Amino acid sequence: VARVAAQPAGWLTVFACGRHPALRAMPSAAVGASRLSQLTTSSTSFLPLCRHFSSALRSEPLIVTRQTNVGKFAGAISKRLQSEGCCEITAVGPAAVHNALKSIAIADGYLKESGSMPGQHVVFTPEKALVQQRTAPSGRPTDTAVMRLHVQPLAGDLFDTPPEVFVAAGTSPGKAAGLVALTVKERGVASVAAMGEQALSQTVKTIILAQKYARDAKPPWLDGRVFAVNIRTEKVHQNSEEKTRMVAICVPAPPPPTAEAPTSAE
Repeated sequence: VARVAAQPAGWLTVFACGRHPALRAMPSAAVGASRLSQLTTSSTSFLPLCRHFSSALRSEPLIVTRQTNVGKFAGAISKRLQSEGCCEITAVGPAAVHNALKSIAIADGYLKESGSMPGQHVVFTPEKALVQQRTAPSGRPTDTAVMRLHVQPLAGDLFDTPPEVFVAAGTSPGKAAGLVALTVKERGVASVAAMGEQALSQTVKTIILAQKYARDAKPPWLDGRVFAVNIRTEKVHQNSEEKTRMVAICVPAPPPPTAEAPTSAE
C-alpha cells in the first residue's frame, strides 16, 4: 500500500511497501513533483501502479455456490459496490453461475431502489480462469475451471432492446459469440436471452468468446474496452405457461478495477 502526505513547498512524502517494481525502487523518502512526474511517465506506467495499490486495498472475492441464498448474496454485492466501488465474484459450475447472475440482477434492483447510485447500472465482465486445487495421487496437479465475474456500476443509459440472440443449453458458444460481437460492433449493444442453468452458463461463455473475437478483430474496434453486461429478468409465456428468463445486455465499457487490463494489441 502507499500513503501520500503533503509537505511544504509542493513536496510529497510517499511511504510505500509492496512487490511492485516501482515500489521496490522507491525507498521511503521525500519525493518532489519532478520525481513524481518521472514515476508516472516511466516505463512502469501509472495505471498499473494504481491497479497495484487498489488491488492491495480490495476485499477478497465473493464466493457463490449452488446453495447460496441469492437475496443475501445480492445484499453483499450491494454493500461491496457502495463501499469499494467494485467487487469480484467467483463461481464454479452452472448452478453457481446461475445464482451469481440472479444475485447481480437483484443487487441492481436494490441499488436503484435505494437511490445510492443514481443513473448507474450494475454490470459485470466475465472471465474464465483455471485454478490449481489439489495434487492427484499420480503427482500431477488438477485444475478447476472458475468463472470470475468482475462487477462494477456503469453510468449512462442502457438500451432496453428486445433480445436478438437466444442461447439454449445446446447452443454452440462459438457461433453465438460471433453474432454477439457483430451486433455490438454495429449497434453498440447486444441483448442475449437464456433460460435455465445450462443455458445461462453457455451465455457467459458466449460473452467471453465474443469479447475475444472483438479484441482480435482486424481492424480492431474494441480499443482497450471490455464487454460490460447488465443482467435482468423478464416474464415470458410459453405454451400457456408464464416462465422467467434472463436477458444479458452487452455494451463496450472501460475495464473494471478488479480485472487485468487487456493484453492483446488493439
